[in-house]
Amino acid sequence: MVQFDIPVALGIGGVFADAAREQLKTGEPAHYYRTLTRNLLFFIVFASWLPIYLLVMYFGFETSHMWWHADSVTAYPAFIPVFVPLYFLANVAGFVIGTRLIRAGRVGTNRALIAAAVVYSLGWVFLQPGRTLVLGSHADWAAGTAPPVTSDSGLLTLLGVSALAFNVAIVVAYRRIRSEGRGLSG
Repeated sequence: MVQFDIPVALGIGGVFADAAREQLKTGEPAHYYRTLTRNLLFFIVFASWLPIYLLVMYFGFETSHMWWHADSVTAYPAFIPVFVPLYFLANVAGFVIGTRLIRAGRVGTNRALIAAAVVYSLGWVFLQPGRTLVLGSHADWAAGTAPPVTSDSGLLTLLGVSALAFNVAIVVAYRRIRSEGRGLSG
């Protein structure tokens, strides 16, 4: 859901800053730009494509059946051109904010922001399942005829595989970046 994706993008940037905290504390631009590049590559490969796909193929689901009442994203020609840069900007902002907090010695605050993004996103989905866990158009949702997300096994498979790949990849990236920074603090 787009209401889910923006905070997740912010959190991903914060995770990369947290992973590179030893490197970023040095203040060396090379460490900053290398980690920012890794963050953006991760974001492109494991995060950016899914909401765009869902906007095109499952518009009502991706927008939580809110605010946009048409059946397709094509009814809103500015939607994707506004969403994509905003989505990337949220990711970069998470990294920049995380970097500033880490350099200021506030690692815990950065982690709290990451946790807040995760809690908000999960809350968005699971505290309003009547909007977020159903498919169909806004009209289907308004009429109470929107099918549950479980009715589309292809979508469930896509979401499950994507979530698994994302989580494995972010753990691997985090550990690799942390490992690279271990010798810098001593």
